[in-house]
Amino acid sequence: MYHMKNIVSFQEEIELPKCMYRLKNPIEVDENDEAELNIRDQVTKFLKKMSNNGLVELENRQEKLLTKLDDLYERIKTISSLCKNSQQDVKTLVKPEKEFIKPNEVVMFLHPDKLPWFMNMFLKTINGVNVSWHIHSSVPSVKIAKVESFFKKFQALYSSQLDGKVNFRLIFKCESAAPELKISSLSSPIIGSVNILRYLCLVFPNIVNYDYDDYQIDGLLDICHQLEMDSVKNKEVLTTEMFTDKTGFIYKNMFSIVDLALFNVIKQMQMGTKLVPKKWYNDCEKIIL
Repeated sequence: MYHMKNIVSFQEEIELPKCMYRLKNPIEVDENDEAELNIRDQVTKFLKKMSNNGLVELENRQEKLLTKLDDLYERIKTISSLCKNSQQDVKTLVKPEKEFIKPNEVVMFLHPDKLPWFMNMFLKTINGVNVSWHIHSSVPSVKIAKVESFFKKFQALYSSQLDGKVNFRLIFKCESAAPELKISSLSSPIIGSVNILRYLCLVFPNIVNYDYDDYQIDGLLDICHQLEMDSVKNKEVLTTEMFTDKTGFIYKNMFSIVDLALFNVIKQMQMGTKLVPKKWYNDCEKIIL
């Protein structure tokens, strides 16, 4: 059924049994009978008589293989002991902090109805930032006054600095409803003020509380992103749900990126201040603006 390679060749014939199960004759006991029909003993006897170079080579290869197996076993034991020691010290390991490279220039495209209220929080703290803003020709004259009024109110923040190393360019256009941020001409844009906030919190840490490994805070940010993109009716429902059993800050009773993102959305809505607790709105306004 299965053909195997001939490892050791010899001319002797091996006597095979003629039945599957052989019983000794209780009357006639022949000691040589069993020995003659024992195939293993016959093969061993033949091999001892042979002077075959192939058999010697096979034995040498077997010895080398056994030596390698012993060496491999010792290595596995060493690795196993190291793994056990590392598992005991897992709790003492400190997660390394990720470093995000600060860009030299950032371009943000905004709709004239979506003013960058969230930027105030960063510009109050970051040093060395040059901010310039431009209004595209697609913006109607009715909305230009609103944009100009915003920058006039916060003129001290949205200005150029002599030692500025990061250039922020804000361009107001009517083409896209959602804000877009581009780091370079080849990179894909970051869409939505919530995602832009995520990026700014990573590049400029320790300004707004944001733990990017916390799935709960990211879940709340996703709701804020949905608020920004949703219809007015759905915005009212989601905003009310955000403040279920809450009157102060939303996440762990402390100001975080969630409050900043939601405050930015509320400022874009005409009747947004009526949907949120007055205390929360006043507290956020003092911190952000």
